[in-house]
Amino acid sequence: MGAEALLAGLSSQFLQLKPVDTPQGIADGLARIGKFLRIEAAYVLRPRAAGNDALECPFEWVAQGRQSAAPQCATLSHESIGITADFYDRRQPAVFSARGALGTARGAATILAVPISAGDSSFGLLCVDSANPERRWTREDAALLGMVGDLFVTAIRRQRAEEDKQRLQMQLNQSQKMEAVGKLSGGIAHDLNNMLLPVIGYSDMLLARVPENSPDALELLEIRRAAEHAASLTRQLLAFSKKQVVKKTTTGINDVIQKMGKILDRVIGENIKIHFNLSEGLPPVLADPSQMEQVIMNLVVNARDAMPEGGSVSIRTRQVDTDSVPAKLISGAKPNGAFVEIIVRDTGRGIPKEIMDEIFDPFFTTKGHEGTGLGLHVVRSILEEHSGGIRVESYPGEGSEFHLFLPATSGSQPFAQAPRSSEAGYASTSAASPLPPAETPSPAVTRPPAETRGSGERILLVEDEESVIRFVARALKQHGYEVIEAMCVRDALDTFAEHGGRFDLVFSDAVLPDGNGVALLDQFLKERPDLPVVLSSGYTDKRSLLELAKERDIRFLQKPYALPLLFQTVRDALLNEGKAALA
Repeated sequence: MGAEALLAGLSSQFLQLKPVDTPQGIADGLARIGKFLRIEAAYVLRPRAAGNDALECPFEWVAQGRQSAAPQCATLSHESIGITADFYDRRQPAVFSARGALGTARGAATILAVPISAGDSSFGLLCVDSANPERRWTREDAALLGMVGDLFVTAIRRQRAEEDKQRLQMQLNQSQKMEAVGKLSGGIAHDLNNMLLPVIGYSDMLLARVPENSPDALELLEIRRAAEHAASLTRQLLAFSKKQVVKKTTTGINDVIQKMGKILDRVIGENIKIHFNLSEGLPPVLADPSQMEQVIMNLVVNARDAMPEGGSVSIRTRQVDTDSVPAKLISGAKPNGAFVEIIVRDTGRGIPKEIMDEIFDPFFTTKGHEGTGLGLHVVRSILEEHSGGIRVESYPGEGSEFHLFLPATSGSQPFAQAPRSSEAGYASTSAASPLPPAETPSPAVTRPPAETRGSGERILLVEDEESVIRFVARALKQHGYEVIEAMCVRDALDTFAEHGGRFDLVFSDAVLPDGNGVALLDQFLKERPDLPVVLSSGYTDKRSLLELAKERDIRFLQKPYALPLLFQTVRDALLNEGKAALA
């Protein structure tokens, strides 16, 4: 069989080759080349990764009785075998002798290598070698390898195109699935927030009427705490569905961590020590403080669960530059400038290598029925929302280390930070901690401030959920306000017109059966520009309703909220916006 017949046979074979069968097709092609040239080995060398000088041998054929030399090729690089970058541009064959690095690795006396490429893309080298030092490679041998290499390249490109198509299809399917699950999660969170609002609110009303240390107060406090815990789960669902209300402000990360100190101490348990090492003089970041708390809490809870026998957790902060940040941020943007890094490390079990690529997937959990699989996905989603990045380092049995990156913001003075501890560079949240967090007032002793009481101001309350409108109306009435209720946009407009617009404030839900609260408040403000308004919701599309509310400087109250916050928001709106006179 001549070279023409060999090429014709290979061409016919590769034309019929399915992309999935490309590796086997190349292996068969190498065998046919080796037998035709009566040599000991035919193989492909290619870079291990884009821009990498190291080589690998993914395809190889060796004659019967000869051992594979593919493992030895893993020690080679372009530089070690004497190939420069312009070798591929010249596309000229090269001959390597037994004295070179390639000859030594392959155990060959002489080697012929031909660059294979397509356009500007280089795929590597197609090589044949012989143990016979007298073997002389001809122009015909090189031309044959070049043409066979073109067939290989075409097959490889078809395979990659098919893999890209399949990957894009999988990404599309995953995106559609996540969109559906996100909508479901957002809807569930909305309904739960509406249910939790009366539970928290009525608990506050009762707690305000009973002695602080009475058994009734303690039982009510437990009810309220359970409702707050449920509310935290809805925040997880909203963050997962990317419909959580995000309020970014210039924030000091160390301040956020300091305020969480005692809460983290309680969450972590007695058999785990938690340490802090917060760098002084960190620049602020543009972030939602409550979401930053959520990120840190999720990581600390995961660390606790990874250490059932006890251990330690450390939280460090420091300023880093672009070079220290992962090459690509979650948002897809290239890192640029200064970043604040948060490092959360534990001494737990570690994360097995085989599941490392899955830990950020929604609903993936190693905790069995005790886990939701949302924690790390929410962490990643929040960092993406903040144009940040994340890197994980973990080894089974040695613990895990999460590196979080947030872009530093300019134009503000650095926040005052806590001093460092002398104990191995860490500060503990024990009694001697230099990070005393601000005490969160207990709901049992929280009373609405007297100055927030109303004096007969008339409020138009627009809310479609019966349990919510009953609670809010009752609370406001008991606090000194006159409340007139409406349950949809049409009802609200009719009520407003019926009273001649004589309202001191309009309090509306953001999502109504026949429209949205922002558009409704817009209509009222066109008629009464000085009218104080408040928008509330447990679920909103931050890309539309909330942005519109911000543009119009409308106060926003997120559900579920506590009574003191409700009263304070209403009072602030009345005072800041001016009180409309009633005719």
